[in-house]
Amino acid sequence: MKRIRELLEKNLSLTLVAASSFLSAIPAGLLMYPLVKDRLPSLLNDVFGGIMSGPDLNVIFNVFLRNTTASLVIMALGVTIVLPLAALFANGLLVGLVFRFASDRGLDVFRIAFGIIPHGIFELPAIFLSAALGMRVGLQLVTQKGRRLAAARDAVREAAAVYLMAVVPLLLAAAAVEILVSRNLIA
Repeated sequence: MKRIRELLEKNLSLTLVAASSFLSAIPAGLLMYPLVKDRLPSLLNDVFGGIMSGPDLNVIFNVFLRNTTASLVIMALGVTIVLPLAALFANGLLVGLVFRFASDRGLDVFRIAFGIIPHGIFELPAIFLSAALGMRVGLQLVTQKGRRLAAARDAVREAAAVYLMAVVPLLLAAAAVEILVSRNLIA
């Protein structure tokens, strides 16, 4: 466990960069809403449609699977260094758009935010950390002279350990809280 804590600390600055990319896009989503408001309902249906129906245990599994897949993709994109930041920025835009969409429809935005927070405290750090782990591999490939592949291989091993010991449990907790708590707070 001590080793995982050290690896988390090692990736803290990249995790904060990832979080900044996401958070900085939320105001942009709020501002660009008028440009996409007519297409937003179909986009939201494409993104979220169908995943929240069924018995709770099935829905928790589906949400966990969706988030695990997304985190693995973001981690793999991390090798490019910029693509996970772009993906996180796009997700931040979506959050801003959803809040503006909800407000436009007269929904209580504070209630929605209050509903998102319980699972977001698990899910967002997991996604940001996934991006950071992938970016660390990419940075090893770019910055290490003479031992790029060995440094990248070490970073992949570290990423796998942190992913299994930190990201997966966070995503599992997030899925359970999203279905058992958040969904009820928003409804």
